Amino acid sequence: MNTMISITEFGPGCPWFEDFEKYGAPNVKWCEQRICALLNEPSNAWSNVAYLIVAIFVFKLALDLKKSGKSMRSALLFSGVIWVMGAFSFWFHATNNFFTQIFDFIGMYLFVFLILVMNLVRLGFIQKMLVLWHLAFVGFGIGALFWMRSLGLPYQVIILGAGILIILTEILAKNRTRVQMGRDFYLAIGFFVAGAACSVLDATRTWCVPESWLQGHAVWHLLSAVGSWFTARYYISRTS
Repeated sequence: MNTMISITEFGPGCPWFEDFEKYGAPNVKWCEQRICALLNEPSNAWSNVAYLIVAIFVFKLALDLKKSGKSMRSALLFSGVIWVMGAFSFWFHATNNFFTQIFDFIGMYLFVFLILVMNLVRLGFIQKMLVLWHLAFVGFGIGALFWMRSLGLPYQVIILGAGILIILTEILAKNRTRVQMGRDFYLAIGFFVAGAACSVLDATRTWCVPESWLQGHAVWHLLSAVGSWFTARYYISRTS
């Protein structure tokens, strides 16, 4: 028997409904139907466990670096940021309101802007107060999110823009240092692009079976989690 509850039944008495009314809706409604349960979108929520698993593997990599006498700082940073990104995304898809969507974006900002700061350091553009630079970029992203929401613009493009900046600065770093981009970098891009395509198919309802456990946006979480693993490995190898 199908026990799923359709979105039309989501209302007073359901978990998170009061928060939904208080903070408003996020700017995207993914294909998966919202159910009257603690996990509003179970597939989109549970798929974030992939990030938590990757974070554990990156933490193990940090311990291996320590044993070999190498710096474990970058590995620890990536481990923590990937964990936070997965936890915040889980929270957002469990609750589905604008307030928790802000934290979903903060998790992504912490990840993409960590990479951007690392590239700017490699290029010699910044050398000091790296934590403040990182937080400043995150703060800029939050401000841009509110501004774009007020204009009715899709603030998901902030992440796309950050991704483009990462690729451009990586190319500049390669040209400056004469060190070729490694296989992990290309694998990371491949997984992120494939995941983004699945998410777009979900958002446009090209791939959409609302009651299914196989959701395009959930596949984005799985593929981008793998992409974050290759990203972490690549940048750790450049800084350890």
